[in-house]
Amino acid sequence: MINPLSGPKRVVNKLIKTYLILKSHLHHPTYKNQEKIISGLIKKCKNTVFGRKYGFKYIDTIEDFQNIVPISHYKDFEPWIMYMLK
Repeated sequence: MINPLSGPKRVVNKLIKTYLILKSHLHHPTYKNQEKIISGLIKKCKNTVFGRKYGFKYIDTIEDFQNIVPISHYKDFEPWIMYMLK
């Protein structure tokens, strides 16, 4: 026998599930996650030519990165891209 409430019940369950997922995302500090990601990337790249040029081994914080690595535009990366293509 088909339950006539199965459709609405499914919708309510989906809404509750979505709410719980969104609520859990609000409790994850995004800044801390971003900081972990950039720290991992800096650590991974510190022995590359680019990392050595910009002193990645001396970067421990986001502030260090901001002070040491210059703001760059896409065209500034052209020499690095060409270097990698060799």
